[in-house]
Amino acid sequence: MTDRRRRWLITLALLVAGLAFTYRPVFRGAVIAGRDAFRLFIPYSALILESLHQGELPLWNPYMRLGQPMGAALISQGLYPLAILTSLAAGPVFGVTLRQLLHVLIAWFGVHRLGRALHQSHLAASIAATAFALSPLMTDLGGHQNVVDAAAWSGWMALGWLRLTLHPAPRQAAAAALG
Repeated sequence: MTDRRRRWLITLALLVAGLAFTYRPVFRGAVIAGRDAFRLFIPYSALILESLHQGELPLWNPYMRLGQPMGAALISQGLYPLAILTSLAAGPVFGVTLRQLLHVLIAWFGVHRLGRALHQSHLAASIAATAFALSPLMTDLGGHQNVVDAAAWSGWMALGWLRLTLHPAPRQAAAAALG
């Protein structure tokens, strides 16, 4: 086994251990819960599934405030691909929890990649990534799914803009804009 592969296996094992410790209730069968999860994000996930099962995009929420836009509202994430995929994969209740865990991984890998692009060692990038991905922003705000989901992409967005700054080109600009 190469040194690089061994380093990554140890890093990923420690990340999984950190996730297992931080999210131990989830691994015992619990779900992300809280006022906003019950009031907003689980119902939004259910509405996403309802719309998709009817062959429609989740553009309108007829159940709140006499009806309101869902596709254009950032909080509902009606057209966010990962909200749709996790709802389809795990249902409206566990889908919210699955999305939380997925975004912790997105956050970790984004900050790790950013650290490496900034010429930090693997260890330094891993520590920074773990500090961000398992921070109170990413864990305690799990009930505020839209905040966590947006924050998770921070490392990837910063990486895109760093690359654009260092190598201005249309391809880099497109990649940064997508991030």
